[in-house]
Amino acid sequence: MLGLSASEVQRFNSTRVRDIYETRMGRMSLVRDTSNGKYLVANQGGRLRLDMSRGARVLGGNQEFWVYRGELHKFISTGGQGAVALRLVSEKSTGGDPQIFELGGIGGVRGFQRTLAEKAGAGLMMGNFEWRFPLVSDLNYYMWYLFPDFYFKAIFGTIFYDAGFTWNQHAQVARLRLHDFESSAGAGLRLYSFILQRFPMVLSLDWAKRTSSRGNVFYFYFGPVF
Repeated sequence: MLGLSASEVQRFNSTRVRDIYETRMGRMSLVRDTSNGKYLVANQGGRLRLDMSRGARVLGGNQEFWVYRGELHKFISTGGQGAVALRLVSEKSTGGDPQIFELGGIGGVRGFQRTLAEKAGAGLMMGNFEWRFPLVSDLNYYMWYLFPDFYFKAIFGTIFYDAGFTWNQHAQVARLRLHDFESSAGAGLRLYSFILQRFPMVLSLDWAKRTSSRGNVFYFYFGPVF
């Protein structure tokens, strides 16, 4: 601690806090998938996933919690490869060390930062609505001059609306109103491609505008939201 006085060293040591979280968790899931589509995207059927997870203070773990999660997807064809896609998610954690669910970011309510503490809680309800439609259905561009090579098949557009709510106390749910939901709307592009003409990869670009407050966010990521 060269260069620090004794009082500064004492203050530094008193403010050092190190929390180490060790989780030992088991999970049980029930999955039903009837989704199908025309080559690239699902535009019929749906998916249902029910999860129950248990974190216990065993084998060195120091976290104790339960997590209950349900997720439903529904796809409705709008003709050709186009589709309306709906996703509903509900999560709840209980126990001595309940897990915290973040509302914003990719896979959540787009347009909100994932790390906003005031938008996180031990319970979450969320919905994502998208209309997906082909812009160029037969792009068929082969980037043979690079390795690994890329084969770009199609470009899709999407218009979406996201809404969600997080809570920590049951009283917050009991007095829930529509204006309590955070929401956003936006548009995006999906570039469907294949690496080495075999392994599928989706490049996604979204612009999301908050409708319950001010602000907007651009996202670039791999894969669809759902």
